[in-house]
Amino acid sequence: MIILVGVITFTNSTLSVFADGYNAQFYGSSSPPIIWYNPDDTGCGSDTLTYDGVTDVASITNTPALQAIFTQLLTSSPNTINAVQAAAIMGNMYGESGLNPTSQQPDGAGYGLAQWSSPGRKQGLATYAASLGKPESDPTVQVGYLLQEYNASFATSLKSTAFGTGTNIAEATTAWMDTYEDPLVQTGPDPSALNSKRIPAAVKIYGFYGSLTPSVTPSSVTASNCSGADGVVEGNIVKTALDLSLPTTEADHVYEPSNALNNKDGYSDARDTYQDTKPKINPTADWSDCGGFVATVMISSGADPDYVKVGVSLQIKYVEANPSKYKIIKNPTIADLQPGDILLSNVAGHTQMYTGNGKLPVAQASLGGEVPNQRPQSSAEWMLGHDSASSPLILARYIGNAS
Repeated sequence: MIILVGVITFTNSTLSVFADGYNAQFYGSSSPPIIWYNPDDTGCGSDTLTYDGVTDVASITNTPALQAIFTQLLTSSPNTINAVQAAAIMGNMYGESGLNPTSQQPDGAGYGLAQWSSPGRKQGLATYAASLGKPESDPTVQVGYLLQEYNASFATSLKSTAFGTGTNIAEATTAWMDTYEDPLVQTGPDPSALNSKRIPAAVKIYGFYGSLTPSVTPSSVTASNCSGADGVVEGNIVKTALDLSLPTTEADHVYEPSNALNNKDGYSDARDTYQDTKPKINPTADWSDCGGFVATVMISSGADPDYVKVGVSLQIKYVEANPSKYKIIKNPTIADLQPGDILLSNVAGHTQMYTGNGKLPVAQASLGGEVPNQRPQSSAEWMLGHDSASSPLILARYIGNAS
């Protein structure tokens, strides 16, 4: 239960900022993130993510109280925190306290959103609250104190970590846990619920508020590294696309006349993972069919089992007819692209996926020419040039069944 009287007030409930109603199978937002992700996925063949017998993150929903914490983190100074970093911090809060500002460890040691426990840090919170004339249970006080600690004692050490880079949610969450939270239990397959609570919560919270500024696009979001022998990664569009396409070099993309990928268009030319996956998912598509590759990624990752298997024009009609699944941007620019975005052009008769993967951020195939492979930025730029007033280029961003 949430009571809003001038300021945000929390009850003593462990999940005081949350309510029911989260659709665990398809989670998304009308804004980023665009990487489809099932936070209840423990990996291959499992449907429920549990830790110590408790199902995690499914109860997290978009609330004014949750957004207030995120917004306060975004507007910090002097060290500006971006949306990925804010999500990483809040994912850790969830792992520490369930995002309950009145949470207290049974032994009385840890307290609050971040479970401040050492005598100095816990007393620091009380002193900070007193200086503001507010109770230390006030969530805005606790976030303010966290930011004060960060700017004074942690910003420098975190700058050189994945948190400082602020582009990878999973890695940023890990770096914040290791440096700021420094929990006692950091060993085993799930240290301090990193994989079962902290990272999935960070991903989900980013889904709610990632479009707020300052914002960056996360380059990788996973709760586990589980993949089958066929390279399919459950619940991750981008990683599946990368795992099913040839990790070629920039030198392979000297297009004319010596493109090393020319005429690599058959079964034996494809990556072994694609050789194994495509016959199961999309058997009628040509091995070098661009639409067939994108469809295989969307279906095999579990994101959209209904994605049209072949035919760019048919795929355009499909994404435009499903606004609950896809956000459509017409006439996009290179600045609009985010990992997981699908570009479709009737003019070029072509489709490709933008993965944001370093120097080779595009995954695509080319009918009669190339099996699925990874390409440089110039491929996306070429694609963006194939547009017309009567048949605009389409950017389709998978958002799931957003409620």
